[in-house]
Amino acid sequence: MSDRNVRSIQCRMQLIHKDCKKFNGCLRQIELMHPSGANEQIIMQRANELFTQIKRYEDGFKFDHV
Repeated sequence: MSDRNVRSIQCRMQLIHKDCKKFNGCLRQIELMHPSGANEQIIMQRANELFTQIKRYEDGFKFDHV
């Protein structure tokens, strides 16, 4: 694999890692609220709503399929 491909993959992974950490922070905030009667799906939905309030992430979390 060429150096360019390695750097490209590393850069992409850094972006994914950054987005995942940011979403995890939103998810953690919702979980710490201990929403009554909320199942995992509702908690994820609320975390995504919180995540989309961040200007850079207005389109939502794009790695939830992983």
